[in-house]
Amino acid sequence: MLVAALLLSGCASKRKVVGPGQTTVSGQQSTSGTSTLDAAEKLNIVRATADQAVYQRNIVAKIDFSVNTGKKNISLDGQLRMRRDEVIRLQIAPLGLVEVARIEFTPDYVLLMDRVHKNYVKGGYDEVGFLRANGLNFYSLQALFWNQLFKPGAQKIGEAEYGQYDVEKSSVCRILLHQDKMDYAWTVATGNNAGRIQQVSAVFHDPKNGDSTLEWNYDKFKSMGSKYFPYDHRATLTTNALKGKKTVTVGLEINKITDDANWETQTSVSNKYKKVSAEDILDQITGM
Repeated sequence: MLVAALLLSGCASKRKVVGPGQTTVSGQQSTSGTSTLDAAEKLNIVRATADQAVYQRNIVAKIDFSVNTGKKNISLDGQLRMRRDEVIRLQIAPLGLVEVARIEFTPDYVLLMDRVHKNYVKGGYDEVGFLRANGLNFYSLQALFWNQLFKPGAQKIGEAEYGQYDVEKSSVCRILLHQDKMDYAWTVATGNNAGRIQQVSAVFHDPKNGDSTLEWNYDKFKSMGSKYFPYDHRATLTTNALKGKKTVTVGLEINKITDDANWETQTSVSNKYKKVSAEDILDQITGM
């Protein structure tokens, strides 16, 4: 539901394509009590945050999957499969028995499958002007799932990009980035867990429909090799673009995690399935 809302909120309000966006340091005002950091200090904080990324190529996990739309609160078992730079797959299976839904992201497309009604939606990121205009693609979404710093439109970031972020430090440390109509803020830990991303906030400023905000929170970090990975993810989307203000929260709580590599990365859709439009999914969301 969150995935569909993210895609369709842009589709509903931003069908016009604009040119590539410009990335600048965030223009957000520093809060009272914020420490003044020099360029070297900011660079070190960004570098330390980027260095927190886990090294594994595969992540396979059993999850508790929950969705709260305000009107309905659903909790189901499922599985998360991720292979770096290739796929992110969510499989929803009540009691871990029969898969009822699948959401799959690859660098080329998004696939949503309703196995109960034999329906599916499949399309490219470039089909949604909101995503394309703001440089949001598979790699941005991958960074959210993998708890990593990212730059919209880039497959990866390195030393050449670190200076494009701003940093403010008060009671918390925040890494900031502004691109087109998007403002990003990564809240990172200090002290012994310095650089660990605790929250990502992305705000889309739409003069017509008002701001849409995504907040992705991370908790319950556990060791994975020499790094740490969050076992609790909570993503909340608030938008005015879906026929009135809507808030959708999706939770992913990991129960068991491995780096198993013995699985296929792409799903083949049977000809028994019917391809439906994005508007059909939008109607389901707004009707809940």
